[in-house]
Amino acid sequence: MSTNSETKTAAILFADIAGYTALMQKDEAQALSQLQHFKQILERVVPSCQGHIIQFYGDGCLVIFDQAKQAVTCAKILQESFQKEQEIPVRIGLHQGEVLLKDGNVYGHTVNVASRIESMGMAGAVLMSSSIWYDIKNDSEFKFSLLGKFQFKNVEGAMSVHALANEGFYVPKKKEIQGKFAPTQKNNSYRFFNWLIPSLIACGLVLAFWATTNQKEQIDNEILKERIAVLPFKNNTNDERLDVLGDMAADWINTGLMEIGEAEVVSPFTVRTHEKAIGVLENDPENRPSFAQLTGAKNLITGNYYKTEKDIIFKLELVDARNGQLRFSFKEIRGNENNKENIINELRAQVMGYWAAREMVDSKKMKAPNFEAYELYLRSLRTVNTETTYQEILEIDSTFYLARIQYLFLNRAETHGKNLPNFEFFERHRNNLSEYEKAWVTHLKAVYLGQLEVAFNSLNEIRMKYPKDFMLNHVTATTALEGLNNPALALAIYDELPLDEKLSTSIRLYYNYRINNIVLAHIQLGRVEEAVAFMKTVSLNHIKSATLNFYIRTIMYEALLSKNEEKLATAYEKLKMVFKSNPLPYFLLSINLEQSNFITEDFRIMLKKDMLTFYNQLPPKDIQRVLWRNMIARMTGKVELLNINNLSYLPKAFQIGNLSAAGRLYGEKNQMDSVRTVIKKLQKLTTPDFSTFSQVGAASAHYFIGRLQTYLGAYDQTIISLKKARALGAETRLMYFQYDRQLEPLFDLPEFKEIIQPIWPASDNAQVKLLAVKKYQAASEKIEDVTAAFQQAKEIQLASGDRFFNLTLGTSNNFNK
Repeated sequence: MSTNSETKTAAILFADIAGYTALMQKDEAQALSQLQHFKQILERVVPSCQGHIIQFYGDGCLVIFDQAKQAVTCAKILQESFQKEQEIPVRIGLHQGEVLLKDGNVYGHTVNVASRIESMGMAGAVLMSSSIWYDIKNDSEFKFSLLGKFQFKNVEGAMSVHALANEGFYVPKKKEIQGKFAPTQKNNSYRFFNWLIPSLIACGLVLAFWATTNQKEQIDNEILKERIAVLPFKNNTNDERLDVLGDMAADWINTGLMEIGEAEVVSPFTVRTHEKAIGVLENDPENRPSFAQLTGAKNLITGNYYKTEKDIIFKLELVDARNGQLRFSFKEIRGNENNKENIINELRAQVMGYWAAREMVDSKKMKAPNFEAYELYLRSLRTVNTETTYQEILEIDSTFYLARIQYLFLNRAETHGKNLPNFEFFERHRNNLSEYEKAWVTHLKAVYLGQLEVAFNSLNEIRMKYPKDFMLNHVTATTALEGLNNPALALAIYDELPLDEKLSTSIRLYYNYRINNIVLAHIQLGRVEEAVAFMKTVSLNHIKSATLNFYIRTIMYEALLSKNEEKLATAYEKLKMVFKSNPLPYFLLSINLEQSNFITEDFRIMLKKDMLTFYNQLPPKDIQRVLWRNMIARMTGKVELLNINNLSYLPKAFQIGNLSAAGRLYGEKNQMDSVRTVIKKLQKLTTPDFSTFSQVGAASAHYFIGRLQTYLGAYDQTIISLKKARALGAETRLMYFQYDRQLEPLFDLPEFKEIIQPIWPASDNAQVKLLAVKKYQAASEKIEDVTAAFQQAKEIQLASGDRFFNLTLGTSNNFNK
């Protein structure tokens, strides 16, 4: 909610002038005079009864009160004033319940019910719902008359309506009553069953038949086709321990709707990304985007839940996302507090039933996750976590699929075989997975195996169904950039989903990683000015300490490429500060920079000096000293410090890194036999074994072998090793090939240029598309001929006389709908 919104229980009063339209046609002057006095009386009486006028509309008025008695007292005084002072024919309707107050307006089911009750009134009458009557029924000041039960349009269940029956007040006769009632359902089979079968059995069968055959008709078919979002439900139980129940129920309903082809749904991650905008309506005076504008939702499922002595009761509504008006009320669902999961399952089945046939609902029926596990899961999404968090969740509920997917996502590059049992688990449970879950499992397994085109396509396909899901779009863009070495494709995906920085707190790490990706993509494309311009739009205000490293890495790259000394000094000071909070990312980034061709030789000398200083500050038995020992030995040139024979106690990723560092020092010392020895050790780590070592790790080993082969002058062997690394899925390494200082001797080789070309996922209906023109003096008159000639190279240089232009081409279907 925005800061100007509030949900509360209130009494709503609707009043309007009966027959005003007809009077306006007959005598405009008299009608306007009545309307003027109508407003004057309301403005005088309402404040004296502690009420608040929300708005006048035409010949009507909407008023809100904190208590039922205030509302009825005001209605009584108003009606007496209308009759005695000016003889204005006014009808009044009252209802009490939960409302949303937002920017001076009021929304919700309660408002709509009050309007329905007012519509059935007559001049001089005050009508009210049972929720009002119940609160004041014992008050001797008022007398009442029950008019009966009425079924209002788009309101679930019949409602009792009472009339204020004090002397002088009109009590409508049942035959006079008209209003916004639901259409009468006619079913001739009632008479047949009434005489053919005992009446009790007959009524039960007919009601059951009516419920199953008419359920979907209660929501208009056009509404069912519109995009819908399920918002977290409000906890009215006064028990904070049940806060998570509203989020869990909303998510479970949402995942059910996502499985129905007929339902166009906003994913739960999108809801969380933009939940701060909920309640901000279109045409906002502060030009804030509404939830509807940000997500494309036209309808919302909202609601609340409260508790009796034993039961929890849910009341859900379907409202218009653009104006908050009620469109449908769902049947109340209740259940024992000790069976929360059963209540949520029942809610899901009920809502799904309006979009899908009973058979589909039954086929998608799955038990909700354990409540305690879901509470931990939601908490995990709001912070940076370790695998231990998700292990704890899965110990409580091993079939909680989304939590297991998050575990795999967190450990997607692990090299100890921990992921294998989880992928085997998903193979056994594949038939129970939703399409959304299947896409993520396919993606993560493909990343683990180095099948990066599969990894890209699995998410690229499903993100078209959920175009506003930032997580889907971000991970797809990251795969394009890091895995496919395709910065143009990554930027195209990000361009489809611009993100307001004010909303970034709800997506934390991914927002900051996005900054890094966009800057690196611009740099890879040679667009340093665009990278600099983008960084000017970003501030540190929302960056949390846990995600600061991504931001620092970004500003380091941007400062180095832009050759701005002031920026570089500032960024470098921030980099050194990282060591104090976490040495691991400091050394990772510093070593990555030291080995790149981004930096000048002077900067490299300073960087190495500071790394040695920080390394010496580590405690003698600190694990960091073990991890970086060979890297530091290389920087100091001390061969005697190297360790290449006893590394099995290290994670294999660090075995590879330490061997590579040792090999580089041997190469710099011209000890080529030792370089060959290191290469042989690395070759033992290039055999991918899914149970113990990921393809990505094997790819890294090939990459480091290729780097060492440059010392031997074996450039043809280097090319072979780099091709193997790419084929196995070099992950982040592929995008750094062209920045690796050690690979500079290969930069002009056609074979190397082929390796670093962007990967464009194949598709039968792909069309060649011009992505960018970097330089030109005069373009070809037939640019279509140029794009049609596009085959293997993704960047083509053509000359026409003295004219020159540089085009970046790609396939259109990979990032356009």
